[in-house]
Amino acid sequence: MSSNIKNEENNLRKKAEEKLKRKYDYLKKHNTGPVTKATEELWIHQIELEMQNEEIRKTQKELEEAKQKYSDLFDFAPVGYFIIDRDGNIIEANLTGSSMVSKDRASLINKPLSLFIKKEYWNAYHSQLQKVFHQKANQRCELKMLKKNEEKEFDAEIIFQPILGKSENIEECRIAIIDITARKLLEQELSNGRTELENRVKERTTDLLQVVNLLRNEVEQRKRSDIELQKRTKELEQSEKKYRTLIEVSPDAICVAVDDKVVFVNNTAISILNAKNEEELKGKTIWQFVHPDSIDIIKNRLERFLQGKREIEIVEVTLIRTDGSFFEAGGTVATME
Repeated sequence: MSSNIKNEENNLRKKAEEKLKRKYDYLKKHNTGPVTKATEELWIHQIELEMQNEEIRKTQKELEEAKQKYSDLFDFAPVGYFIIDRDGNIIEANLTGSSMVSKDRASLINKPLSLFIKKEYWNAYHSQLQKVFHQKANQRCELKMLKKNEEKEFDAEIIFQPILGKSENIEECRIAIIDITARKLLEQELSNGRTELENRVKERTTDLLQVVNLLRNEVEQRKRSDIELQKRTKELEQSEKKYRTLIEVSPDAICVAVDDKVVFVNNTAISILNAKNEEELKGKTIWQFVHPDSIDIIKNRLERFLQGKREIEIVEVTLIRTDGSFFEAGGTVATME
């Protein structure tokens, strides 16, 4: 430290001597007495003082400019700034801060900042403030603040910053207050939107589950129906096979016609009509195998059957074989639905 001071003194003397050289002729001309060593030393000391005064004035000017810049930054910052003591009383406030609480800056001095904080947030505020002074660390919290006469309130984010003194003790705290009302409103809107969306998704999910259950029930019902249908079909096939077998081996001749066309004959009918096989008879008109004298008898019996007269008496008719020969036969006539 002492060596630095010594160096500064040497540099100052050198600058003073150089300046003296530039002013020497002027001083010597206006000096009435002889220029002695002591006179030169006096002149050098005088120049040193002038240079020191000039440096002091320059430094003072720079300090004033820096102070003004700091003051402007402090006063016109978009964030509210307050400096408070350990008791929470306001020592200083910027213009934004005073505007936030709708109070003149002068009226804020020595007033507790808690006057502008909603009562239900006092504990949170004082808790953070105590942490600043005890832990010597920045703190942060969100609370609701009040404007003049508690007419309005706003959401605020509070940032606490300890101010260290010369002895490293904290006697003051710098507080930054940010109005976050717009952010809170946006968060609330987002929360409401999220809740509404969740409710819609829940409702939609419920609707989809109902549809899925209905489809599942329908599928299950169709499966049961298919199983029942398959069962019935199999039973019908078995029944048809059984009755077809009975018809095929029946000793009575059986012939089925649709729109007067033969569609089925059993083996006995094939044999009686002297046909080679069923295909020889199928597709031919039934009246081809009935004698003209018996056609009206059969049609009359069919008409009576359609009228609901279920006659089971055997009717005697004359039929024609495939070779054209006649034969007498007795049988019944009925329609199939």
